[in-house]
Amino acid sequence: MKKINVSIHPVGCSGIVCYVGDSISDETNELVHVISSHIKNKMGHKITGVVPSYHSVTMFYDSITYSFFELKKEVETQILNLQTINLKQKKTIYEIPVCYGLQYGPDIENVMNLHHISINELIQMHQESLYRIYMIGFLPGFPYLGGLNPKLATPRLKKPKLVRRGAVGIAGEQTGIYPFESPGGWNIIGQTPVNIFSNNGDDTVLFQPGSFLRFKSINEFEFAEIEKSIKEGSFSLKKEVLEVDEN
Repeated sequence: MKKINVSIHPVGCSGIVCYVGDSISDETNELVHVISSHIKNKMGHKITGVVPSYHSVTMFYDSITYSFFELKKEVETQILNLQTINLKQKKTIYEIPVCYGLQYGPDIENVMNLHHISINELIQMHQESLYRIYMIGFLPGFPYLGGLNPKLATPRLKKPKLVRRGAVGIAGEQTGIYPFESPGGWNIIGQTPVNIFSNNGDDTVLFQPGSFLRFKSINEFEFAEIEKSIKEGSFSLKKEVLEVDEN
């Protein structure tokens, strides 16, 4: 793996943030998740939490047991070691079914009118991309996805509104999925019947940062069938796992 340049700083009295860059890009975010995974594997006994974002990794620790400078030195050593190993990463690609249209995507006409495209053109452009999960935020389980076709980039709504669970939206150059009903300012173009976050006491997130998504257009009948199979416990989300050499 090529040389990794990082900048490490304290976060409060029990955190460390490791900046990998200052811009949003696939290359930078890939390094973020490689570092995040490596730190979990090598320093998991000292780190209480690891939070990857667009271009940084934040780590939390017990400040009574360890000092910032002690862990900073070890993080630097681990990143240096990371550059010398033959690294293979597993890439998981999830297929998310989405029903597009006004019934499921009340803002779809906003996007169509802004870009002077038909609904079929919008659907085709939205589902043909492979989306990287840059990070999970502002709601539990909400995936910020990079890879949106620039022709679909659309400003956020001026006034947020209540958004349904599973709503698929566009804001700026990103797309995302609302894990549950929430106020939101993204342009909603469709909805998935898939539950991407469970709050039944286990706080289960369907996918993790660093994974990938594809959207697949479905009709209303298929939407209802998937909802039914989810309730019956017979639904299985399609996914593909690839092993990629990062060196």
